[in-house]
Amino acid sequence: MNDTKKLLEERKRLKASKPTFVHGMFGKRKRIKSPWRDPRGTRNKVGLQNAGRRKVVKIGYKMSEAVRHLTPEGLKVAMVSNLREIEMIDPKKQAAMIRSSVGLKKRIDILKKAEEKKIKILNFRDPAKFIEEKLTQREEERKEKQKKKATISEKVKAEEKKKEEPKEEKKLEDTLEAEDKKREDKVEADKLLIKPR
Repeated sequence: MNDTKKLLEERKRLKASKPTFVHGMFGKRKRIKSPWRDPRGTRNKVGLQNAGRRKVVKIGYKMSEAVRHLTPEGLKVAMVSNLREIEMIDPKKQAAMIRSSVGLKKRIDILKKAEEKKIKILNFRDPAKFIEEKLTQREEERKEKQKKKATISEKVKAEEKKKEEPKEEKKLEDTLEAEDKKREDKVEADKLLIKPR
């Protein structure tokens, strides 16, 4: 254990002096934000390793194998995508990292389980705060949905009422017209029946 601590300290010291490797093709141009690419071409100043140019990726910058891919606390990184995987993690030797493809609901469940088992989650600074924020956000969204549904249902009811009102008026008009026609027909029938002498 002391060996790994020493190696981690050594790694920290080496990392501080290690140069940042950027897009090797363009030397000092900082606007291109992309990972390292080996400089091509026979006249490339970075490739020729001229003085004052960016450093080239070499095997000498590699860290010792015992502490490679370990966290600063000396824990191995384990990628997690469900509850079964987080239950298999040993909190003394491993730290978890939740995959980006995991949805919010499952992510919250994983974080809760990690808090219970006291497992360190690397891609969350404060898991409890994150859970609280997301739950409140979800509750607000639910309330907004309910409000929208209520307003939509009110609008639908109002439209139905509007549709029903003219129908009733039309029915009244139709009945009045029908009665007027009956009267007219009756008057005409009476005229035909009563003949002058």
